Amino acid sequence: MTTSSADLGTLPLFVAQARGLFEKQNLKVDISSASKSTIAALLSSGGTDLIQDSNGTAISQALKGRPTVVAYGIASYNSHTELWSSDVATLQDAANLSDCRFATVAPGGASYGYAAYWKQKFGLKCDLVVAQSYDVIAAGVRSGTYTMGVIPRSTVGAVPSGVNVLIKQDTPDYPAIPDGGKQATIAGLLGLADNLQAKREAMVRFERAMIEAQHILDHASPDDLMRDVQQVEIFKAVPEATLRQQIVTARANIWKDPDSQKPGFISEATWTNSLKTYGYWGIQDFSPDNPDVAYDKLIDMSFYAAAEQQ
Repeated sequence: MTTSSADLGTLPLFVAQARGLFEKQNLKVDISSASKSTIAALLSSGGTDLIQDSNGTAISQALKGRPTVVAYGIASYNSHTELWSSDVATLQDAANLSDCRFATVAPGGASYGYAAYWKQKFGLKCDLVVAQSYDVIAAGVRSGTYTMGVIPRSTVGAVPSGVNVLIKQDTPDYPAIPDGGKQATIAGLLGLADNLQAKREAMVRFERAMIEAQHILDHASPDDLMRDVQQVEIFKAVPEATLRQQIVTARANIWKDPDSQKPGFISEATWTNSLKTYGYWGIQDFSPDNPDVAYDKLIDMSFYAAAEQQ
């Protein structure tokens, strides 16, 4: 199982690992991390069974004839993605620029979608520039390498000194992607379809532990969850106040099916609605009506259904 290095979107995974829920299912789960620029290639090469990534990765793989499925939903659209700049103080200042460098991560996900949508909505005369990670974007915005950049607050705990937040999280007039919100899923745990079927029993036990972890997460305090997350090597060096804020933000974003409120579950109606929102994501040759990206091709909830039965 491989996660994006600085993202707490898989908070239930860390809770399950820290509290021995995988061992309870007689399952050994090795958790590694990779950058957003390399994680999809790691899955394609067989270097890992599951990745935490955008649903756009599954779509892109499917359009290339490489069947990849979303086996567990982990995130919805949210109002926690921000627009940062150290060069300008307001969106109006940004709109008045004749050119600028607008940093985001690679096409195929919600962050790129926000960048593309905000560029259009606010008339920003910017070139979208792809960076390897949110850490690179944050550093580049602070140094002035990028005029502005998109930053999900689940990846950072505090705004660096000297950085202006042009679009703030959780504001009443937050400029969300049309049709986005809690009714659409943006990311999940992805795997190669054939490989996951070959490891079906392990997947069922994995998802049983994830469901139990989510129930714990719903009732645990941020400090309890921080102690769980601090057992993960990549988060040990993060200051406690920063990590606590990341956890609070990440917990608010975790995916639950809007109808059943089941954590991790993706219904067919949800997927149909989600596809309508992916047009801003920059996915090559994407169409929401393409049968290759339909629910029965890209979403596999059979592991989840089996996990619920026991």
